[in-house]
Formats: sequence, structure tokens, C-alpha cells
Amino acid sequence: MAASTKHEPDTMVVYCHEGDEVLARVTEVNPDTGEVIGLALYDRDGKITGGVSNPLLATIPQHRITHGYFWRR
Repeated sequence: MAASTKHEPDTMVVYCHEGDEVLARVTEVNPDTGEVIGLALYDRDGKITGGVSNPLLATIPQHRITHGYFWRR
């Protein structure tokens, strides 16, 4: 799986939250590294349900079932 290490704010991604895939939006990025440091989490109706600080970028398939990781679909 090829994963980009840089994401722009407002990029839509998928986040693994307690074993479930949740739609998320990048809210904050480190301006020097491009590393994602904030995500907003959404429910199925498109409403924000929470946020995540310092999420981890999924770089191997196992990360996609591990809480705390995100990836771009």
C-alpha cells in the first residue's frame, strides 16, 4: 500500500476508530512536515462526532484494522 505522508487540510480520509472505519477530515497539518496532527470524525449522517489529535498514518495493511490509524481511500 503506497501512502502519501503529506495531506492538505480538508482532505477526506478514513480513520480506524475502535475497529470501525469512520469518515474523517484533516483539520490540522504541521506546516513544516505536512504531517496530519488533527482530524474531525463524522457519523453516517455527515455530522461531526469528535476529533483526534496526532493520528497515525496507515502504512501497512494491518494498520487499517488498528485503532488510531488513518488512510486516504
